Amino acid sequence: SYIGKDATAAWSATRLEDGEANWSYELAASASSVELQVLDSMGKVVWTGPASGRTEGTHDFVWDGKTSAGGQLSDGGVYTLKVVAKNGTADVDSQVLTRGRVTGVELYDGQPYLTIGASIVPLSAVIGVEEATSNT
Repeated sequence: SYIGKDATAAWSATRLEDGEANWSYELAASASSVELQVLDSMGKVVWTGPASGRTEGTHDFVWDGKTSAGGQLSDGGVYTLKVVAKNGTADVDSQVLTRGRVTGVELYDGQPYLTIGASIVPLSAVIGVEEATSNT
């Protein structure tokens, strides 16, 4: 009953597909600075930069698959987004979200996982499911 619905999960890993990876991030309060970091599957930071959204709430981020040095990474790799948000010297709570249409449901070791966009997310990480909107 999840297929075709829009889902949101507290999940930070996704695949690079067609030269881009998509995430959302949520800030608990407005921040004076927000830095985004993209990490490869080994935990190495491959790209870092300022976020455009610094206000309380949810913001979308699309990474073009390029490293900080400008090299293009190959499709298929799994990358994780990290958010470092501050208001002056105080940390601002944040979380990375995966949002999108559910296109598949699979079982791994007896646990259900949903395919949301380019991510495979454990059902336990899903924090919201709703009827799909026509424009996503």
